[in-house]
Amino acid sequence: MAEAIEQLAADSSGMMTRLQQALARRGTGHWLERMMSPAQLETFRRTQALMSLLEGYSNHVMNAAGERLLPGFRQIHDRFERRNEGRTAIERAIMRITGLDLKMEQYRKGEQFVRAIAAHRGAAALSRLWEGPETLPRDGEIEAPERWMARVLDGAAT
Repeated sequence: MAEAIEQLAADSSGMMTRLQQALARRGTGHWLERMMSPAQLETFRRTQALMSLLEGYSNHVMNAAGERLLPGFRQIHDRFERRNEGRTAIERAIMRITGLDLKMEQYRKGEQFVRAIAAHRGAAALSRLWEGPETLPRDGEIEAPERWMARVLDGAAT
């Protein structure tokens, strides 16, 4: 966070110009990402990966506990998921403008990442996530958990 704030403060001049360009320009990524400098984007993506991991892992733990402890948990969970999928066009637009769509994407990606590791390698593999900064997912690994498993669990060269 300190790195992101420092970069934003150091590169705040021209923010309105970058915002206008990001909104006018069609391209890959979210409009918020398109207005970032390359250094800001790299920091943002690292932060997104970490937040996805934290949110996905907590969802994984809560879902496992819910399944064991709460009667009807699966039905409640499924209704919640359907609610998220059934947003109106206006709700989706507001989420995109405010960046909340990125937050929802973090939850989805993180949960898929953790679920894939647990399914392929078990709980012991999940504990490796927390050993230190070098075992955290890197850019692109949240979307491709097999890359993280190869790098961290199998010791593949980076």
